[in-house]
Amino acid sequence: MKTLADLYRRPLPHNPECEMALLGGCLLDKAAFPLASEIVLGPDEFYDERHHAIWQAMRAVHLTTGDTEGPAVAGELRQRGVELNGYLEVIVNSAVSAAGTQRFAQIVHDCWLKRQVLEQADGTAWVAAYALDLMRI
Repeated sequence: MKTLADLYRRPLPHNPECEMALLGGCLLDKAAFPLASEIVLGPDEFYDERHHAIWQAMRAVHLTTGDTEGPAVAGELRQRGVELNGYLEVIVNSAVSAAGTQRFAQIVHDCWLKRQVLEQADGTAWVAAYALDLMRI
């Protein structure tokens, strides 16, 4: 079965740089996570599955310890059996600061909303194209 990206012949809306900057900012400064998590409500808002896993681990660590720094999140990822082959270090090393984390969170959230709209539109288009045929069966 084709994905939405296949049907539209282009990637669905996402911004990998903002996803990385958001995660990096939260890994650098634990105070950034609570603010960002008011905007990005869940890990499904990340397009990249690695980012999804990191956000899940970060949220779990934050809920239990209040921390979101790299070593704690890396430990949670290991406990979950998630192997990112050094990718977490890439994110931390590419992060400049936690400044702008809320803006990055808003961009990630907006891209997710656009993907949701496209999924709904795709479902509506399918119903419009095939509903009459199904009603005749």
